Amino acid sequence: MKHLAAALTVLVALAFSTPAVAADPEVKLLDPGTGKKAELRLAPTKGDKLATVMTMDMAMEISAGGQTMPTQAVPQMVFGIDMEVNEVRADEFTFTFKYTKADIVETATTDPAVAQGMRGVINELQGLEGHSTMTKRGFVRDGSFVPAEGAGPAIQEMAANMEKQLGQLAAPLPAEPVGVGAKWQVDSVVTDKGMSVNQSAVYTLEKLEGSKIQLAVTITQDAKDQTVSTPQGDAKLSSLSTKGTGTSSLDLTMLLPTEATSDTVSDVSMSMDMGGTPIPMDMTTKIDMTIATKKQ
Repeated sequence: MKHLAAALTVLVALAFSTPAVAADPEVKLLDPGTGKKAELRLAPTKGDKLATVMTMDMAMEISAGGQTMPTQAVPQMVFGIDMEVNEVRADEFTFTFKYTKADIVETATTDPAVAQGMRGVINELQGLEGHSTMTKRGFVRDGSFVPAEGAGPAIQEMAANMEKQLGQLAAPLPAEPVGVGAKWQVDSVVTDKGMSVNQSAVYTLEKLEGSKIQLAVTITQDAKDQTVSTPQGDAKLSSLSTKGTGTSSLDLTMLLPTEATSDTVSDVSMSMDMGGTPIPMDMTTKIDMTIATKKQ
């Protein structure tokens, strides 16, 4: 069981440490849609303050070192993030943020070893703060991030990469005016901890009412042989394949969706060195995520 507990800790670290966009993604308009068309641009106001709550539910099947665990629910992860818009310019804006909450929700069936490993990774995010610049099409330009005092090396490394990860929070918007039914594809290579992942997302504009829009999205990811750094040491990734769908309700005057959901399924094959012995791991993970944002 020790291999399974270690595998869970590795998986949580990989799942939470969302790969970071290495450069502006390529946005290609597939269909301009119908009816009245408009340019979709983020339009925050200086001084706006937002409070976001993000929850993540995971269920997985794991095989590690010849041991197999049936489908198991992982404790829900809950994050609170406060944001404030500091400056608005012609085509970009700056904002600050702070993680006010980062924890798990235990139940009577939660494995204590799993809870301890997860909480050790996640709790150190609480207090992480910084600032960034984003264009009105949702592309991150720069940022500076500071972990909470006493945070370990893993969180310090994560903070150094957070400026790129912010590019994952908002849907990149097309340059062209679009109407209801519009579709655009966003292709990117995302990287983190030595891992390189090809990602493609297709967005469909389902509603357009003034500054409020409704999007549907499908996402695919794939990765080949490479080495990945984790809190448990380096792991050899053989393959990664992810498919997902989601919906997002946005008010373009806000930085993040007012409501958003996503459901993804990932298959990962990797090998982890534990005590000098390579331990093969195969993991199928289902992640359900929700985001809710409101102005303070």
